[in-house]
Amino acid sequence: MKFINRATALAVVLALAAVSAWAQAKECNDDFKTATYSKWYDNRDKDQQAAYEAAKEYLEVCPTDDSPYATAVRNFKKKYEEELGKSKLAADFDAAVKAKNYAEQLRLGRQLVAIPSYANNAVIYLLMANAGLGDANLLSDSAQAAKKAIELVEAGKPFDKSGYQTKDHALAQMNYLIAKSTMKTSPTDAI
Repeated sequence: MKFINRATALAVVLALAAVSAWAQAKECNDDFKTATYSKWYDNRDKDQQAAYEAAKEYLEVCPTDDSPYATAVRNFKKKYEEELGKSKLAADFDAAVKAKNYAEQLRLGRQLVAIPSYANNAVIYLLMANAGLGDANLLSDSAQAAKKAIELVEAGKPFDKSGYQTKDHALAQMNYLIAKSTMKTSPTDAI
């Protein structure tokens, strides 16, 4: 008899927990949309993380909503995630530079310069080129970065965060790197 009473009590507790969880599930109605959109709208400039959380919640509860409000929230979420990806990639590149992980430096640098906002960043190209000086196996790949770095530095792009004191110093180092990469295949071109 004790077993039946315990089993019944357990069933009642589980049923109440299920009903409680079901009652807390959010419903895609006008009240939810208005409250969540307002939370997103109020935070989109001053606290983007809170706005992002509101946008995720809105789109999880109302995935098929095609209203202008849902479109604005969806666009914000997409752009925020893209920026997070860029920031993570830039942080990973910086970590590879500091750790002197030259292969990663080149790999992540290539990914960074593929992003339009980083495409003409002379510092990234200079750091990618320097990978060849640290690891001779990467010399041919880094020479390509050195050529682009020369082009950007000569065009007047900022290079001050790359570790070079002057424009001439940066250009001399990049020319040296290119010459070093071509020395074995074409000594006359290297000179």
